[in-house]
Amino acid sequence: MTFINTGGLSIDFPQNSEQNITYFAATEDCTIHMCSMSYSEQYLETYSGHTGPIYRVRCNPFWHKDDCPIFLTCSYDWTVRVWSAKESQPKLTCHQIETLKQQVNDIYWSPNTSSVFASVANDGRIEIWDLKKDNLAPVKTYFDKDSDGKEINTAKTVVRFSRNSPVLLAGSENGKVGVYRTLGLEHVQVSERDQINRLLSAIAKDEFNASAKAQH
Repeated sequence: MTFINTGGLSIDFPQNSEQNITYFAATEDCTIHMCSMSYSEQYLETYSGHTGPIYRVRCNPFWHKDDCPIFLTCSYDWTVRVWSAKESQPKLTCHQIETLKQQVNDIYWSPNTSSVFASVANDGRIEIWDLKKDNLAPVKTYFDKDSDGKEINTAKTVVRFSRNSPVLLAGSENGKVGVYRTLGLEHVQVSERDQINRLLSAIAKDEFNASAKAQH
């Protein structure tokens, strides 16, 4: 597939990839492209499903087979989508239809639990999702509040999990960074195989389960 000029908004490399030459690029024309540093004039694959510019792409840190990364994207279209590199359409769409009507600005996988990620949106919300439990409702939705208990709707633009503590950080468009305890989200340490099985069962596709068995 030949390159077409379009604005790129985010890139990410699959973690722990053996060759580390493949990466994903999210664009303003609603598509994601899988690219290789070995092929500068063409895409390896293109993924469609979003209906607005895609602000972030994040590869899952636990599932990193070179031929089939699993990755997240978030968009102006209010949704987060979960993808397999082997399929051009999303595996799952994560969206609170009744309450979220704002663009999702950032996403980030948990470093401790393979099926968990956080997202932040333009209405100031932080959401934490567990794909193992549900892809249509987050396990936690949080808004900052003022002294009167009213929600503060300043857009949040970036989110990260701490790697060493049960803490999440979120930056806002006003230049402030909030630090939040993720109480109740801590998970007992499990093996890499258990982490992979948790993620793949959340996506619930037989070909992933077969791949996981073959890998181990």
